[in-house]
Amino acid sequence: MWLASIRHNLRSLLRFSGRDAPHRFWPYAFTLFVISNIILSVALQRGMERMLRYAVTHPAQSRVALGTSTVQVSIAERPHEVQGVMMQIVAWAGISMVSFLLLSAAAVARRLHDRGKSGWWGAATAALGAVGMVGTGRTLLAPTGVPPGIFFAAFLVNAAYLVSAACLVVLLAGSGTEGPNEYGPGTPAD
Repeated sequence: MWLASIRHNLRSLLRFSGRDAPHRFWPYAFTLFVISNIILSVALQRGMERMLRYAVTHPAQSRVALGTSTVQVSIAERPHEVQGVMMQIVAWAGISMVSFLLLSAAAVARRLHDRGKSGWWGAATAALGAVGMVGTGRTLLAPTGVPPGIFFAAFLVNAAYLVSAACLVVLLAGSGTEGPNEYGPGTPAD
């Protein structure tokens, strides 16, 4: 059933019409979520390892504090090497998020159709996620301190994204409408 869900959704990447039952949606969505988070985790780990190496080799410009389960790195200025690492982390996060959005958009629309909702309900979450990613990226890549207003705006957008994502998951998790609705006939049981 898991592979059938993935095959079905990959074959239907550009089909925003029709309906999909939960068993066709959730294995695919979970797989995309796990893969995108693995990509992001690897990028973060490698980036943090490079920053730690920089901090250790440049002790005059940085401070490293080791805890029982944490490593805290403080670098006084953002030299070119560290700025490059931050840019790579932000780029990989963007690639991961955009890939997730593109690969899941049609599946989300079909799942929402099964609930009797327009596929556009998923657009708010996608838009807030994109704006939040750009704002967070700009905050992380700022060469000097970030003005409090910009930081607060990025925080608010990311909070709105999390709320809208939670609402979208609730919408996606509900039972589909019985029988036909305005988006098509009832979904097959398979």
